[in-house]
Amino acid sequence: MNLRNAVGIVLLAGGAAASYWYSRPPPAEPASQTSVGGELPGYYMKNVRLTATDEQGRVALQIEAESLAELPEERFTLEGVRIEYTPADETPWSISARSAITPKDRSHVDLEGDVRFRSAPTDGSDPMQILAPTMHFQPRDSRATSGGAVEIRVGDWRWTGVGLNTLLNAKKLTLESKVHAEFSR
Repeated sequence: MNLRNAVGIVLLAGGAAASYWYSRPPPAEPASQTSVGGELPGYYMKNVRLTATDEQGRVALQIEAESLAELPEERFTLEGVRIEYTPADETPWSISARSAITPKDRSHVDLEGDVRFRSAPTDGSDPMQILAPTMHFQPRDSRATSGGAVEIRVGDWRWTGVGLNTLLNAKKLTLESKVHAEFSR
């Protein structure tokens, strides 16, 4: 092998190495931290349905969400939330919110953003609607609470106030302050 061939091979190898170096994709960006508290989710799913049953094994709670991400401390964060709450022998409720956080056992749900509760009475009476920016919901007790502004609608009747404590299926609710009501026929 002569010097001229050796120089040619070295130049070709250098050109191939340079071509490879400049054509590589840029390094990947670190994963975005989109979950609560800056923690990365353990896993992420889209179009999710979670189900919870009562003591007799009947479906009492179905949670549907556009997305779910696992959080530390055995919690889920949900986006685009719709809940069907159907306790045995009680009035069913439809619930929706922009987002929610719930433990994996679904013992409670913290709802946020355009929260809407709507009853589906089977006796022909007007449905009750509860509207709030945030709400804490405990399905086992049929309890919904909020510390903020709340609006309640039943037919043409409307109540507003601050702070809510309600037992949904006992048809008992308390507005805590700044209560205003409108009744019309």
